[in-house]
Amino acid sequence: LIIVVAYLIGMMVIGYVVAKLKIKTSEDYMVAGRRMGLFMVAFSLSANNIGGGSTTGLAGKAFGAWGMSAIWYVLTASIAMIPLAYFAPRIRKTLAITIPEVVERRFGKASGTFTAVLNILALFCLTSSQIAASGAVITTLTGIPLNVCLLIAGLVVICYTTLGGMIADQISDLLQFLIILIGLAISTPFVLHAAGGWGALSTKLPGEQLSLVKIGWVPILGYIFNYFCTFLSGPEMVSRFESAKDEKTAMKASLLSGVLMALMAVFPTLLGLAALALKDELPGVAGNTAMMAVTSKYAPGLITGLVSAAIISATMSSADSNLLCMSTMFINDIINVYSQKQRTDKQEILMTRVCNAVFCLVAMSISF
Repeated sequence: LIIVVAYLIGMMVIGYVVAKLKIKTSEDYMVAGRRMGLFMVAFSLSANNIGGGSTTGLAGKAFGAWGMSAIWYVLTASIAMIPLAYFAPRIRKTLAITIPEVVERRFGKASGTFTAVLNILALFCLTSSQIAASGAVITTLTGIPLNVCLLIAGLVVICYTTLGGMIADQISDLLQFLIILIGLAISTPFVLHAAGGWGALSTKLPGEQLSLVKIGWVPILGYIFNYFCTFLSGPEMVSRFESAKDEKTAMKASLLSGVLMALMAVFPTLLGLAALALKDELPGVAGNTAMMAVTSKYAPGLITGLVSAAIISATMSSADSNLLCMSTMFINDIINVYSQKQRTDKQEILMTRVCNAVFCLVAMSISF
């Protein structure tokens, strides 16, 4: 609990410090001044793709029907980053801020607006689901009522995203991904060792659960294609490429992100399989609780705290990016397109911050 509280406070401090020191123009706020280096962009891309579905959800799939082949749920995303590296420098070259802006240049104002509206509606749903996931973890840890935990999670997201914009978003993404990777990398060996080792666990599992291709090659190839299309048109991905300091950095960041996500595919899969092998010792365990249940049972409290912070990190890293993209598109592709009024950078930043707060409150109400 101390680790999780420290993490939540740390995220808000990052937002405050960045707002004071780094945010000077609207471009600073929306695309980090287009000066982010390789590791910042790569870790931010990875953190955005590794959300609640890729941690607790992945463990749940391994616990359920997918078995070992659940590893493809995230591994296919990492493979999709390879062809995306071809497009990354071309996206950066546009010097756009959002996908609707590029669409408008080629197909006109109506198409750009329609693209913005569809993206904003989708991002509302995504943001609310990530806030709901964060709240669910907090209530599991503390016993505080779920509605209060949803409120806490939403307010933390509002604070550091609204204050620091894309720069705070990427700094927090870097820290969040490190917390996710380190937390799961440390906890998995603890759990496997305490439960008798992988050899002992694997003997308790049905043979088909250990197959890497249990779900079949057609779904695996389908996931790669689906992820590639989603990433290529995803507003949070495009904004990261646009924040890179140059085109070569955008390309290298895509490839490095693929490596980082491949590492992340392993640990939740093993934890989900461990929970399945030990389900008789974990009363009431289900797919959505498999990771936390097996970690709480077999890992020390400090490690459980790291995993808890990792899960909250995974969900919040997606929520903050969705929120910022939503507000940026609303200002850049709807308000600025249809309003002839000239505004200063300070006014643009203020309007985007207000949108962040309002949109997050709406997403919180959806999560309630």
